[in-house]
Amino acid sequence: GSTYLQTLLTKQYEQLMRKGLYYPSIGEKGHNWQAESGLGAGNGEDIAFGKIDLYDALFTSCKTKIDFETMLISCEILCEQATRELFWQQLTNFQSDYPCQISVVYYMRDPFALLVSNYSHWVKAYGFTGTLSEFIIENRNGGFGLHQIHYAHEIFDQARKFPKIEFIPLRYENHTMDLFSHFISEICCIPDVDFDQMEDLDFANKGIGISELNFLRGVNEIDPEIGKHIGWDLSDLNARKFVFNCNEQI
Repeated sequence: GSTYLQTLLTKQYEQLMRKGLYYPSIGEKGHNWQAESGLGAGNGEDIAFGKIDLYDALFTSCKTKIDFETMLISCEILCEQATRELFWQQLTNFQSDYPCQISVVYYMRDPFALLVSNYSHWVKAYGFTGTLSEFIIENRNGGFGLHQIHYAHEIFDQARKFPKIEFIPLRYENHTMDLFSHFISEICCIPDVDFDQMEDLDFANKGIGISELNFLRGVNEIDPEIGKHIGWDLSDLNARKFVFNCNEQI
């Protein structure tokens, strides 16, 4: 879901900017546009990894000469920062120094669905060949994705300590069909956006089915690099149409 949202924020940057929504380019990666996969992980990745200070990123972005009403920083892994008091304290400090409304929007996903999704992504994107139980065992000490299950209550605890920062928790499953339009219209309060004219990105890091999952596990056992290539092809297909090059050796 977040990949879909962040990819559209980047691809529709100019149209959203005309509506007053500013999605600044932050750090070395900027919008973190991944040309090879055509996907983006968001403009807040350098903040999430501690390469750029959150307060400094806000200050630098706000100094721009661009006229905007709402500025947005987005990255799925920012949720880890939001479990820490420093994240909320920096937002509070910035709000105190430069009076403005600051909102933290947090999409929560069902933990079991999140676990299965992370496993599926591990198979699709990283050549993993194991079963779900093997994935859990391999990551039981807080590896890929499993630590995210514990984030919700930690983020809620921090939000309660900083009431001046508006906290908007949302259930991801309630918006899987209208994630982008709901976020822009209802959360960012940007009116009159012509969503019908936007490029269809339903394929953006699309989940795969159980048959595709088992197929990819088999291919990964033969050659993980080919498996990853096919995995992204499967994810990119709209209407679940898969064109296979029979001349390509597996």
